[in-house]
Amino acid sequence: RGVAARRAGASRALRTGAWEEDDGFLARRIGPHTNLTEPVYGETFDPALDMSNIQPGDTVDSPYELTTSDAVLDVWHGCFHSTGRLVTSTPFAQRMGFEARLLPFDLVLFLAQGMAHAGKATHEVSYSNARYYAPAYAGDTFRKKFVLRAKRVPRERRSVLALFECELRNQRDELVFSVDKHMLFPLSEGEAATRYESPSEHADYVYENHKLRQQIVSHADRLGHLGGVTLRSLEPGALVLHGAARTLTMSQMMHVTSLGRVVHDRHHNPARFPDEDPAERLIVPGPLVLAAVNSCAGRELHEVLFQTMHQVNFTNVLHPNEVVTAATYVLSRSESLSGELEKLEVATLGLKNIPGGGAEALREYPLPRGLFVRDAPLRTDELVDALADHPLVKPENVVCQAFRSVYRQAPKAEPFLL
Repeated sequence: RGVAARRAGASRALRTGAWEEDDGFLARRIGPHTNLTEPVYGETFDPALDMSNIQPGDTVDSPYELTTSDAVLDVWHGCFHSTGRLVTSTPFAQRMGFEARLLPFDLVLFLAQGMAHAGKATHEVSYSNARYYAPAYAGDTFRKKFVLRAKRVPRERRSVLALFECELRNQRDELVFSVDKHMLFPLSEGEAATRYESPSEHADYVYENHKLRQQIVSHADRLGHLGGVTLRSLEPGALVLHGAARTLTMSQMMHVTSLGRVVHDRHHNPARFPDEDPAERLIVPGPLVLAAVNSCAGRELHEVLFQTMHQVNFTNVLHPNEVVTAATYVLSRSESLSGELEKLEVATLGLKNIPGGGAEALREYPLPRGLFVRDAPLRTDELVDALADHPLVKPENVVCQAFRSVYRQAPKAEPFLL
């Protein structure tokens, strides 16, 4: 009560003068007799989303727009290595009918899902139906929209599981990317789940709506003239242990998240969590975890031309400077009628802190096939059971489980004379 009284007294002490014209504006200034010895109490504005005030079907429009540049693309490639020519070579992209090199899938996903107003969110749970519709280039200006599709209260009744449909459009109002994002928020007093789920606008996958995919498919016959670079054939049942390992430093994470307007305290403010281990106060956001895992997988899957992410679950958090690697299981393979393209259905396991860094350390330690041959990622209790007896990979080593379709040039056997 004493603090409140002092605040009220300080507020009453402030007096402003009458309106005056100043440079075409009407202005009011602090009065000349203001008591300058009085304390000034600050107030905090909270732009964070209040989940108790929105219901399924409500739209959250982002007031921000972002024009990307070649510098943004270079920063991204500096953090997440890629050899895909569609995203690294403008001449190659132009021969495939595009204006310039494309923004990578993981970068556009990161831009699409970034919610500057999600400061109260406690955890990223999963993404699903991540789809890249129209080509995105450096120089494009993007704006985004979020629609709450569902809101559930888990059994422990400490949080709210929210499903947002995220949409990214360019300056021509073309739909560039969409993804469904599950996030956890603190449970407000009296808040309850809703049975109603708002239907998604992008639930059905319609090939004709994917301008980017259609462009690649229609120009696939040019790939042979541009040089075949598929390193090896992959058949269903193959498990690829990726030798690459990646780390994301704290400064890299802060740089990239600031470019994407993702400024949650968990990514930028270690002083907010003084009771935690200093190495674990900051957390790498989900899309950057996925980008690091896909970067590790890129060399053996080379050359990925297009992809669709069906679902990715973030099983454990990743901290800056932790070493990431990956293992990818091939679920199925199909080939285009022209024979120029193949589509692989793959399940990728993102791993951290494996001895030696890369997943090649697992060559003598087989993984359970049940980790990969399934329709959706394992739940935490299922993952514990599956890895209970594995000597190297424990449940806490798994950072994500990703299921996706990967399009690449079909490998060809070249005839030769003996």
